[in-house]
Amino acid sequence: MQDIDSSNPRETNDKIKHYISSNLKGLNEQSRNYIKDIVVLINKEIGINKIVSILLFGSQQVESENTIVSDCDLLFIFKNRVSSRHIKEIERYFLALEIKHKFKEPTTKLTREVLGVIQNSTGMFMSHFLTKQKFWEQAIFYKIFRVNRVFSALFAPRN
Repeated sequence: MQDIDSSNPRETNDKIKHYISSNLKGLNEQSRNYIKDIVVLINKEIGINKIVSILLFGSQQVESENTIVSDCDLLFIFKNRVSSRHIKEIERYFLALEIKHKFKEPTTKLTREVLGVIQNSTGMFMSHFLTKQKFWEQAIFYKIFRVNRVFSALFAPRN
């Protein structure tokens, strides 16, 4: 993606979408459009050059069977120099994009608050995870998935 010139935002976004599309063959259109929108958002907020890797896992993988309740599980790995504040700011928009692309239904405030506590503690019901390269390389599960350290010790996979 080094050849993308960021001086024209519209042209840059179109190039990003084209690049993403060419690398997501085999995924359904809903997932492709969702991923494109997320990458364009990240480019706008902090720059696409800060992404080290995007990992797709779960039911949206190529050749996996999708159901009506399938979401699009993504792990974004950012360069270490991206601040935790920036990561949290970007994440605010993910829920709106999940709703836009019909991976999540809008909920009441109370339901959001209850699910928020569960999500922040366990990572359950989450379809996106944002982490830094150093946490990925060191395999620090609770930092990669940004969950409660105690729950991580109890439930995280072991080597």
